[in-house]
Amino acid sequence: MKLMTFKVSESLLKEMDKTVIEHHFSNRTEFIRNAIREKIERCKTVHFISKSKPKTKKVEKEVIDYTG
Repeated sequence: MKLMTFKVSESLLKEMDKTVIEHHFSNRTEFIRNAIREKIERCKTVHFISKSKPKTKKVEKEVIDYTG
C-alpha cells in the first residue's frame, strides 16, 4: 500500500471521528478507505447512467440526487 498524507479541518475530523465510532469502523484509516471506495463506485455509476440513458431533466435530477 502507498502512504497518503493530507489535511482536514478540525470540524471535519470531529465529524469523522464521531462517524467512526457510531458506525463501528476499526479506525480512521478503515473509514477513509471505505469512503474512497464508495466515492469511486458512485462516480462509476454516475458515468454509466449518463452514458446509457437519454439526457432528460429527470435523469439529470436523478444523477444530482444520487451524487449528493
